[in-house]
Amino acid sequence: MLIILGILCALSMMFMIFKIGLRRVVGYQVIADFIITGFLIVVFSGTYSGMVVGLIGGLTVSVILYILSKTIYAERLEMHKAHVRLAKSIDVPVPALRWTLIPPGGKH
Repeated sequence: MLIILGILCALSMMFMIFKIGLRRVVGYQVIADFIITGFLIVVFSGTYSGMVVGLIGGLTVSVILYILSKTIYAERLEMHKAHVRLAKSIDVPVPALRWTLIPPGGKH
């Protein structure tokens, strides 16, 4: 029963990840693992069985995100230089962020 509850919690977290944007979360897989596992442990931390449910849910999400990081493209924020034209002959470089695709199995 505890395993089923843990997997159901993991599935609910995965639905939240799909709403946020799967590629962007997979791009930051380690951070997402820590946040989700920590959240589940804190939410279910009243009893031993609650802790087990939280750990199983966190482990399931970690495994799913690991598999997805090896099979789908991920997106990461990268900083690049953009130029803003102040006048006809004056270009000022400013930092800008953009999402960059990372191939499956790339560095996360």
